[in-house]
Amino acid sequence: MFSNGELSGILLTLARPEITAYQSTSSKTGMNIRIRIMFRANLDFLTALQRKFETMNINSKLRSVEGVNRAKPVLIVSKRKDLESVRELMNKELPCSRTNWTKFDSVLHEMSEKNHLEEEGMKRILEMVYNENDILKK
Repeated sequence: MFSNGELSGILLTLARPEITAYQSTSSKTGMNIRIRIMFRANLDFLTALQRKFETMNINSKLRSVEGVNRAKPVLIVSKRKDLESVRELMNKELPCSRTNWTKFDSVLHEMSEKNHLEEEGMKRILEMVYNENDILKK
């Protein structure tokens, strides 16, 4: 099992945020937003990480094969409260190795406030998702 210090390092180096916007006929705004954090590594490592998350009441999904085009294992955190818990574990003052979390945190905040359910809120979120310059301005 990973220590808290080890977990902090893992989150800084392996956690990959993903934001996907797609059209939906079931949503009153016509769009859905999916946010999640992905971890890609070998299966034994991801199994240990999932166990650590379970001890912290963070739900995750472990897939031994990510998909048709990527035959490698992946661990996915996707529920909003679990995403917030993972972000609370991360030191936001330290730079991450591969990504900038600004856009992810902004979208997560908008969704936590339930702004994605209204047209104006969805419009703000879509501007963040599709406008890469937002990250550079902050």
